[in-house]
Amino acid sequence: MAQHTIPSTLPIIVLPANSILFPSQVLSLQIARPDSIALLKELLRDAEDSPGNKALIVGCAPMRVPDVDGQGGVISTKADVAAGKRKPTQDDIFEYGTAARIIRLERLASSTGYLAVVEGLSRIQLDSFTSNETYHEATITVHPSLPLPSSSLPLLPSLQSASTTLLSALATVSPLAPLTTRRLKAFISGVSPQTAPALVDILAANVPTPMLEFKDKLALLAAVDPAERVELGTEIFGRAGEGLNLKKSIASKVDASLSRRQREFLLLQQLAAIRQELEELAAKDGGSAPGGAAGRKQVKGGEEEEEEEDDLAEVERKVKEKSWTEESRKVATRELKRLKKSPPQGAEHGVIRNYIDWLLAIPWNDATPLPLSQDFVNKARIKLDEDHYGLDKIKKRLLEWLAVLRLQQESWASSQPLPSPTSTAVVLRDPSTPTLSATTTDSAPSPPLPLPSPTSKPRDKGPILLLCGPPGTGKTSIAKSLAEAMGRKFYRISLGGVRDEAEIRGHRRTYVAALPGAIAQALRKTGVNNPVILLDEIDKLGASSTHGDPGAALLEVLDPEQNWCFQDHYLGIPLDLSSVLFIATANSLDTISDPLYDRMEVIELSGYIHSEKVAIARKYLLPKQLAANALPANLLSLSDETLLALVTSYTREAGVRTVERELGAVCRAKAVEYAEARDRAGEDGGDRERDVEKFGYRKEVTVEDLERILGVAKYDPEAMDKENLVGVATGLAYQGSGNGGILHIESTSMPGSGAFHLTGQLGEVISESAQLALAWVKSHAYELGIAPSRTEDVFNHINIHLHLPAGSIRKDGPSAGVAFVVAMVSLMRQLRVKPGVAMTGEITLRGNVTPVGGIKEKVLAAHRAGIRTLLLPYKNEKDVSVDLPSEIKADLTFIYIRTIWEALEGAFGDQLWDGAEGEMLRNRVQDFTESRL
Repeated sequence: MAQHTIPSTLPIIVLPANSILFPSQVLSLQIARPDSIALLKELLRDAEDSPGNKALIVGCAPMRVPDVDGQGGVISTKADVAAGKRKPTQDDIFEYGTAARIIRLERLASSTGYLAVVEGLSRIQLDSFTSNETYHEATITVHPSLPLPSSSLPLLPSLQSASTTLLSALATVSPLAPLTTRRLKAFISGVSPQTAPALVDILAANVPTPMLEFKDKLALLAAVDPAERVELGTEIFGRAGEGLNLKKSIASKVDASLSRRQREFLLLQQLAAIRQELEELAAKDGGSAPGGAAGRKQVKGGEEEEEEEDDLAEVERKVKEKSWTEESRKVATRELKRLKKSPPQGAEHGVIRNYIDWLLAIPWNDATPLPLSQDFVNKARIKLDEDHYGLDKIKKRLLEWLAVLRLQQESWASSQPLPSPTSTAVVLRDPSTPTLSATTTDSAPSPPLPLPSPTSKPRDKGPILLLCGPPGTGKTSIAKSLAEAMGRKFYRISLGGVRDEAEIRGHRRTYVAALPGAIAQALRKTGVNNPVILLDEIDKLGASSTHGDPGAALLEVLDPEQNWCFQDHYLGIPLDLSSVLFIATANSLDTISDPLYDRMEVIELSGYIHSEKVAIARKYLLPKQLAANALPANLLSLSDETLLALVTSYTREAGVRTVERELGAVCRAKAVEYAEARDRAGEDGGDRERDVEKFGYRKEVTVEDLERILGVAKYDPEAMDKENLVGVATGLAYQGSGNGGILHIESTSMPGSGAFHLTGQLGEVISESAQLALAWVKSHAYELGIAPSRTEDVFNHINIHLHLPAGSIRKDGPSAGVAFVVAMVSLMRQLRVKPGVAMTGEITLRGNVTPVGGIKEKVLAAHRAGIRTLLLPYKNEKDVSVDLPSEIKADLTFIYIRTIWEALEGAFGDQLWDGAEGEMLRNRVQDFTESRL
């Protein structure tokens, strides 16, 4: 290094926070603070004015370490100085620094600052600062580098050893650049009394600040005496090397014991390794370390350890007191032993604990007792009738099961052995396996009396019911009412959209965040093993996929012969579901698989008729909406006529949900009127409650008010044609969701080539029915009087067009064949169907009429339309007698037909045989029928 003359007064560049410059070190500085920029500009002006190539010499002083008060608070900070917010004061500057030569200076393009590269020349001591408002300038004392005195030569091996240790530790924790490492190793290996002080400076300059504390570097900079510097450097380098080796040891121990599933416990593992190192250090010193047995309580806290022990004791107590099945007790005991052996910080500990909590939460033997009072069934009937109107099929089936269940319980109770005469107290702990505990009055012990072996308690096998019907017909709510009537717990499982088998059977415990299935969770929620579980929307289960088939998983749940040992994948222990009453609901049977359908007892529900909806609205829905809208019950009145108008003109559904919504709209409108009338009554000084009717409020809602409140009627009432036309017949259709309707079938003919046209957005099945009807009419044209002879085809010269109105609505189904035949016979014979007649039924080519479905809905639709005579298939007579209310049957005339000829006679009456050829046609039909027989 070239020798440079260092003046006695130097401008001082204050280095950034945690930065320091040693002699022989080259450092790059970004100058951005105003005082430092002013200093550089002054140097550049002096260099321009001076002749020759003068070196730019400055003093580089580090900043002090922030002072800290007794409470750990910082008294003064250099953050605002480092950020360039203010010029550093003399108190911020360390009293020692380094004289440096600026070997490179560049102006930064992105800002007004400079990039300066400085080379440390020699240590300096800042004696005093001269007055300068823009930057700092100080009088200095230069401390040149001196060799190590001969008296301190024994320090060389220690310095060499500490430096080598520090360099080796850095190589594993925070390695330096390869070239720097090689140069340092060469310097250390060739250290001498002349180079020892420089080695301390070079090593301190190259070791990063996190590895070598900044206050230690300041201490080395302030050590102007070579011997003192070497001794201090040996101590600092040795301490830093040991710290890095300790950090490496802790990291290696943590990594060695860390498995793939324990990475979340990294901090706990590091804490344990630190404690171990402290204990080993304390053992060497012969004392107790802060991290030892006493220190561990300080780190973790004795209370936490005690809580852990108390927690395990609480779990053990619960396991002993729990009522288990034989297999579940074995599993719980085994898992409890595993829990005690596993470390609390291990991942397996949490998994085992969660599993034991689930075992404790499952009600293995806990059940809701069945009331055996004499009026138990009658109370259940009253409860169901109070909560639901109609639904007689469901109520009948549920009451049958309750009666059988009560008789089974009474029969079992009567068959149990009587207690011993010497006993004063007998406790029946478990009905299935009774254990008798007797307290005798004899003072002397007596041999136990033999007891007859008791019969095991029968399982409460509940029926697996499937309630299938349109939405809003009370399927879900009646299951809840049954649970309340029996005093049992109720739980609802929504199966709509479930597509994973694990949601039914549970996840295996090998998976992360595994949980039991919905059935086991239902038992945990209810706390008993005989609740009423509603499997809602079972027809909307997801299809089989890569996640399994949830429908197949339900096969075991809903099989009375198998569900006493249902296996949940998470629990791994058989669950007895035989006492659970499962009630499933569905809107359609089409999407339910055959095996699942076979396991359930299906009860089909049709929609409510209008009279039932009116009764439900008055008894249940209207009081509910009055309470929801804060209206007094005596301030709103709807007559049966108004309710019927609301049901028929504003709703068209099988259930009553829309009826409830429309009633809510009526109540809200009346609530507004009531509130306004109350305010007007209060302003006039009247009684706000009793005088509302004087101020415009009317509690009676009429049919005319409905249009004002609810708007124009959404649905026009269906009605039969007032004028009977040729070629028109009235059929009956099932419109889905429990609704029926009437279907006007129109036909016409025109000259043509025998084409047959169908319009009205007809489906494939109903189109085939129309083709079938045309084929039958063509084949019997002679007997019907349409063709003059058997060989003549009168349809060759005309086109027939068959149309079903309401073309925007798709129509399909096999129930319009009879109506198609009647319409075409009416067209070809120019006959009119009798007034008030509608029909349904499918036909065959042989002329037979086959039964159809939806009879109740179709008959109710015809009744609403004012039709009073119905032609129905003969085999549907049972549906009329069972499903229809008596008042509807009394108001209608039913004609049951076996053949198309009977249907034609019922539709046209005697006019089918009128005219000169009427008797001849009757004879033709009779001869044709006899020939077929």
